[in-house]
Amino acid sequence: MEPVEWASLAITAVLLVFGYLYGPKAYPTRIKEYVDAAAGLTTLVCTTLKISIFPVLLPSCPLWTAIGLVSLALLPPFIGLAESEFRRNGQRIYSTGRLAGTSNRFWGHLCTNAAGALATAGLVTAAGATQGFPEFVADFSCGAAFNVMLPLATIIVLSFVRWQQLTACPDVDERARLNRSGWDPASTATPCGTGTS
Repeated sequence: MEPVEWASLAITAVLLVFGYLYGPKAYPTRIKEYVDAAAGLTTLVCTTLKISIFPVLLPSCPLWTAIGLVSLALLPPFIGLAESEFRRNGQRIYSTGRLAGTSNRFWGHLCTNAAGALATAGLVTAAGATQGFPEFVADFSCGAAFNVMLPLATIIVLSFVRWQQLTACPDVDERARLNRSGWDPASTATPCGTGTS
């Protein structure tokens, strides 16, 4: 194994421990812990076996990159919208503003996800257009070293989830404390931000 791969393994192990002990406190915590562990362990195993999780070669067409990233970014808001419509007490899980005292999360979620995906597509396009960069990436022999991005991205995504939970429901920690059996916003009698039951 090359030094860059050892460094990637060490950073992944640190991120795995950090994510478990000090990572963002997103609810439900059980799912958050599974996501953290899956990302970290997948990265450790794949890096050890020299399997690159992320494609190392830049796509030949920036348009397809943008379409793919934006499509993936638009899925969560629409899944949340479907959950709010079809799940029992779905408005308490993914609010679209129908309950008194709640806000509509859909449009903000949709816009921030699309903007982030377009910014990422712009960076990929700029990198691909930089003279010599595609050749460097194609010749780089330690593609598995980039696997460290998975646990890092997981911490970033869970931080975003935590921020959205606090924005939609500032008293989410108190509600979780009151419902020790596993946080379920449908179990609370009042909408988020209007007091606890």
